[in-house]
Amino acid sequence: MLKINQFGDLNLAYLLGLYEDYLTDPESVGDELVTFFKSEEFQNLITIHSEETKVENPVTQSPLNVNSDFNIKLIEEDIRKNGHKYANLDPLEINSQKEYALNHNGSTENLKKLYTDNIGYEFHHLDNKDEITWLQNTIENNQFVLTYDEQLLLLNRITEVDTFEEFLTKHFPAKKWFSIQGEDSLIPILDKIIELSNKDSMEYITIGMQHRGRISVMATLFELPYSEVFSYLKEGRVNLDSNANEINPPGWMQDVLYHYGSEISIDKLKIKLLDNPSHLELASPVVNGYLKSIQQNLISDQNTAHDKSLSILTHGDSSFAGQGIVSELFNMKDLDLYDVGGTIHIVVNNQIGFTTTPEESKSEGYCTDIAKAYNIPVLHVNADDVESCLQVASIAYSYRKKYKKDIIIDLIGYRKHGHNEGDEPSFTQPLMYKKIKSHPSLKKIYTNKLTEQHGNKITNIVSDYFDRWNQKLEADLENPNQNTSSEISKNIIKNNLNINSEYIYKGTKLNKEKFKKINNAIYAIPDNITINNRLERLLKRKQDVLNNDSKLDWAHAELLALGSIIEEGQNVRLTGQDTERGTFSQRHAVLHDINSGEKYIPLNYISPNQKEINVKNSPLTEMATLAFEYGYTLNSENNFVLWEAQFGDFVNNAQTVIDEYISSGYSKWGINSSLIMLLPHGYEGQGPNHSSAHLERYLSLCADSNLRVIYPSKSSQYFHALRMQSKEKKNITPMIIMTPKSLLRHPFAASPVEEFTNNDFSKIIEYEPENKNNVHNLVLCSGKIIVDLLDEQNKPKNQNCTIVSIEELYPFPFKELESILIKNKNINQIIWIQEEPKNRGAWQFVSNQLNKSSLLKDLELKYYGSTERASTSVGTSELHKIQIETITSNFSQLK
Repeated sequence: MLKINQFGDLNLAYLLGLYEDYLTDPESVGDELVTFFKSEEFQNLITIHSEETKVENPVTQSPLNVNSDFNIKLIEEDIRKNGHKYANLDPLEINSQKEYALNHNGSTENLKKLYTDNIGYEFHHLDNKDEITWLQNTIENNQFVLTYDEQLLLLNRITEVDTFEEFLTKHFPAKKWFSIQGEDSLIPILDKIIELSNKDSMEYITIGMQHRGRISVMATLFELPYSEVFSYLKEGRVNLDSNANEINPPGWMQDVLYHYGSEISIDKLKIKLLDNPSHLELASPVVNGYLKSIQQNLISDQNTAHDKSLSILTHGDSSFAGQGIVSELFNMKDLDLYDVGGTIHIVVNNQIGFTTTPEESKSEGYCTDIAKAYNIPVLHVNADDVESCLQVASIAYSYRKKYKKDIIIDLIGYRKHGHNEGDEPSFTQPLMYKKIKSHPSLKKIYTNKLTEQHGNKITNIVSDYFDRWNQKLEADLENPNQNTSSEISKNIIKNNLNINSEYIYKGTKLNKEKFKKINNAIYAIPDNITINNRLERLLKRKQDVLNNDSKLDWAHAELLALGSIIEEGQNVRLTGQDTERGTFSQRHAVLHDINSGEKYIPLNYISPNQKEINVKNSPLTEMATLAFEYGYTLNSENNFVLWEAQFGDFVNNAQTVIDEYISSGYSKWGINSSLIMLLPHGYEGQGPNHSSAHLERYLSLCADSNLRVIYPSKSSQYFHALRMQSKEKKNITPMIIMTPKSLLRHPFAASPVEEFTNNDFSKIIEYEPENKNNVHNLVLCSGKIIVDLLDEQNKPKNQNCTIVSIEELYPFPFKELESILIKNKNINQIIWIQEEPKNRGAWQFVSNQLNKSSLLKDLELKYYGSTERASTSVGTSELHKIQIETITSNFSQLK
């Protein structure tokens, strides 16, 4: 029987540490240890140890018998679990490598080398023991050896990248391209993943990438012509002959080259690098949303969708550790709405963020430690060992292929230059950059390695590689793009010049027969589904709308619109927080059986062989979910995609997505999105939160017909707006809809059947007084405030006014307002009324639109409403009521 004095201090401590792990989680240790810990033998050891620790001066313990099978197993377990802490991962050796202190006699030397060489493996935190076993077997039993020909191909690739980077340094010293040098192995890693994907007959790969090394990836992997790169770096802008004298010619928008996307096909494999902004991690959910759309719409066999497609996301070390959207995306990864079958993440770890050191950017540990909370294995690798980089790429690909789960490659290298090529990094990191200055390039390191293996002929081979690539670069530099502008830039300019606001407004009405069919179906409940009695009565009344001559409220109109869109051949994807039921218990698109809990969606049972609706609740996350839905729309011509905020101001947390993608994606990159955002908005005295969807922000972003901003006041208008967006095929634009709260069930907002079957969308709705000849004031407004300005017959409470509800704020309805002014010759002033504070809502936008138009002429423009406020809303219904009464009182006094 093992005695307590057989163990050295370190091994005893380690054994007891394993026992503590076992007590916390029995599955965290191997089966043999579980058996041992349960044995009477071990329990005796614990008892003896407890007694010995009470002795004031315990005897010196003798070293462990290294030939003990049990002790060898302990050492092996420790190597597998903790070897990464001692691995040679840092090319710069900034921090001295820890010495592995475990005592062993050579029997575990090979295992130690495997786990502590240039790769560090972290996978024992995984919950799934099968995955741990698979990774362990793959690491220990699968030899990764390149043939001589494979080594030469790799050397050629490294030489290509290095020659390109050095060429840019020489010829464009004052430009930015965010060099890949120090992380050159990224491109061979991507090559290897693509090679394996192609061998498996994969059809689609989508890539998201930050700007570090992006131009090199575009030029080498995606074969963007060098001349295109040089043209961009030389010009930096595009000359339009027809607008040469203008400071801001029409459509004068583009982006920096290292934000653009690229595409390439290798055999039948389509690879797409999506456009992205400088907000590094923001692209990740967009890329995965794009891939999800491919999986659900382009891959015919849904059972193989995850086998036929792959997402690769690269990250910066500082952003990966520092930005919350990383955690948001990990939290979503296994949810059905967002599951893409696993993503291969590559952290391009420069060991610095701009000028911020790792010690300043994270609390402790690796920059990848967040992944361990989500059961994601991490493969750390020294970027100077390119063959090890290919090895981890192979392991990552195989793991993702087998388990359809995320895995991370932590590519630990350095940044040869500053944050950009014009930055001087030695001001803040003098010691690091002293090392970098003398550090050999990957090309030199790998050339030396192959020379040791194969002799001096490698020197001549690499020289030939260099000459070939350099000659091509020199030739393209002499005459980039045949003296024409960058093709990327020209295409973006062309897209912007073609922008117009001629949207489809007609053809959204439903005939009575279709209305009846869809209306019956969306509230039909099969006999085997039993729902809440109260809800059943409510839905029955809605189903009988044609018989009881009632009106359709907001949610009723919405389901009718979605049902009609499905019937006309589009899939619908409606997601958001509490979207199935609706924040205000209004939608009930998903019904729940009170006996079994089974879900039932009537919209999926309108007709045989119809398209489908996917309506699901999302996590309490805005930035990543909205970005995902935006990405989904970029490749879904036959899909109608809506994202809903629980309350309109929740979207504050996703403002970057709106700024960088939704409002400007077409202008910058020429990409179209038909995404609809549903944002509950309305002032009821419920406080500064959950009152405002910040309408003013969207209106401030409106230009070049980039958005459609709808603020409907009637359920039928909402219905027509949705159908209008579904029919738009030419000018595909995101649509922002301010949806109501109190108006959801308000009689004013409910619409009769005829408004669905006879009408189309109206940009404005006019409310005239009884005596139309006595109109001196044109009152403009949007949204809920209209209810307070009309009497019970929906006539203006002030008979000197015509009231116009602007239902589509952008594009602004100039022609429609002009027609009202033409027929009302006595109007002498225009008044804008809103419930929001003056510095919020639509006032600033509307006043700007009117002032720059010819509508005002000699008319005076006035504002009626609350003054400017730092906060969005008052905190009580009483104060809100006083504010509205003040506004309506001023309105009633208009002459």
